[in-house]
Amino acid sequence: MSNKKIKIGVVGVGRGKSFMQGASDLINMELVAVCDTWEERLEKVGNEYGVATYIDYERFLEHDMDAVILANYFHEHAPFAIKALEAGKHVMSETSCNATLAEGVALCRAVEKTGLIYRLAENYPYTVFNQEMKRLSIQREHKQKLPGVIIPEQVEITDQLDSSVSEADILTLALPSHTVREVAKKISSIELNDPIVVNLAKGIENDTLLRMSEVLKQELPSGLHERITTLSGPSHAEEVARKIPTTVVVAGFKQDVATKVQQAFMTPYFRVYTNSDIIGVELGGSLKNIIAIAAGICDGMDLGDNSKGALISRGLAEIIRLGEKLRAKRETFAGLSGLGDLVTTCISKFSRNRFVGEQIGRGKSLKEIEAEMTMVAEGIKTTRSAYQLSLSHQVEMPITQQVYHILFENKKPKVAMTELMTRDPKSEIWG
Repeated sequence: MSNKKIKIGVVGVGRGKSFMQGASDLINMELVAVCDTWEERLEKVGNEYGVATYIDYERFLEHDMDAVILANYFHEHAPFAIKALEAGKHVMSETSCNATLAEGVALCRAVEKTGLIYRLAENYPYTVFNQEMKRLSIQREHKQKLPGVIIPEQVEITDQLDSSVSEADILTLALPSHTVREVAKKISSIELNDPIVVNLAKGIENDTLLRMSEVLKQELPSGLHERITTLSGPSHAEEVARKIPTTVVVAGFKQDVATKVQQAFMTPYFRVYTNSDIIGVELGGSLKNIIAIAAGICDGMDLGDNSKGALISRGLAEIIRLGEKLRAKRETFAGLSGLGDLVTTCISKFSRNRFVGEQIGRGKSLKEIEAEMTMVAEGIKTTRSAYQLSLSHQVEMPITQQVYHILFENKKPKVAMTELMTRDPKSEIWG
């Protein structure tokens, strides 16, 4: 029997911790590298175990090791496993091996082609996501996020993507914007029933700088492209779920498709308008989150109503400037997905983006805030995209640029405020 130690790398510093602790002389394993996108925890684990750390998975796979233990999210598992096999690493899965049949087939083919070992250590029934799904199926209530709101019995709660989407007439994607491409890619491998697609995500993809409908067009079958729509407007779930009157707008590439969504979603407490300007609707819904972060910073610094009123109006001005440069209609930003959503997000106690800004205004770092949050603040990632768009299209967006410097370059909010207030004087209406 060989005395050579098996050098392993672990992906996922949360659920992967037990595997790191188990890599010992007793089982002839040696932990040599860990990979995670959570930089703060990754650095802590790296120091604790004295091993190499990686944020980038591709670079992680270049490390000298024999096997990879994947303790990442189950919906990301198959692509990660296939890349590891192709890089010459044996793989053990700590979670469900595939989210769709197509992923399972691709994974099996990768194992056959490489001749490497793939081992499944299934504990999926005990993951946080699966336990939460089971609890919701029984209790029909999310007591932490929507207490008192009962999920109707006719709503099926499942983790089976294939059966969830294959027969749908209207496919609603209520996802964080940075996951839209990944989920759309999985959906594209499933045989569908020619559904209308309703996107609810409000964001601009970081690397490509694409809006969500553009991302969906790249990933979904071409036959669905004209059936893609985006639903946007001031619509916090905390109020919609309690049937508090709410009004939104749906935009699409064809009026008859948008009208069908309007008819399907309309209720006595949820009113839906249509709009042909999907560019403007998506940009308004995305960019307002950046201004909401700035509004939260105002709240955290106790700057008062005058400051926030100015911030909202000047924030809208720079949203319009970028929107027009990207071929949106100016009047769209005076509507529900523009001014309506902007004001709501900047003043609401439910706004996650305003909350992030408020915590920054009180002195917390972005890393500290993200570590404590259980929900997604879309404005953080969107700030990166909007900043890049402002540079590439040469659009002046002073508030967005200052939020970027505060979030990602540790600029002090007071310094940013002073720089905004002491810019060269000019006419209110320009450009």
